[in-house]
Amino acid sequence: MDKTELNRFLRRTPFLDDLEDSHIASLVELASEVTIPGGQRLLTMGEPADYSSVVVSGSIQLGIVREDRLVPIDTVGPRGFLGWSPLIPPYRWTYDAETVTETCLIQFPGEALRELCESDAAFGVAMMTSLSKAITQRLMATRMLLLDSYC
Repeated sequence: MDKTELNRFLRRTPFLDDLEDSHIASLVELASEVTIPGGQRLLTMGEPADYSSVVVSGSIQLGIVREDRLVPIDTVGPRGFLGWSPLIPPYRWTYDAETVTETCLIQFPGEALRELCESDAAFGVAMMTSLSKAITQRLMATRMLLLDSYC
């Protein structure tokens, strides 16, 4: 994906709705595209979190590994956001995650995102607003899972 296509893609990503066009342009400069085979462990809870991602294609199952299997909590699909942990101390993954199918991601280095948040206050506020929405959605998904399990 070239920079123009990437800019358009990110502009149409719901997680990034609160960002200005100049902020999207800054993200484009940080972005790299990666493809990961299906069935691959992507995140391990407690390990250092060094990137955030937007899913281009494929899907990722989030959960907690218990007895060598992933207990699912939520699924992230195209245009979904993965990775608030690189922006929130102590910068460690709070979930385990595996690709369900071959998955293409746009990744942003966590350290560079933190530096951008610190150097551009408007970007930082917009990003933290977006992160708050993502965390709220993930908590709601977890709550629904718990209700289904216990009711």
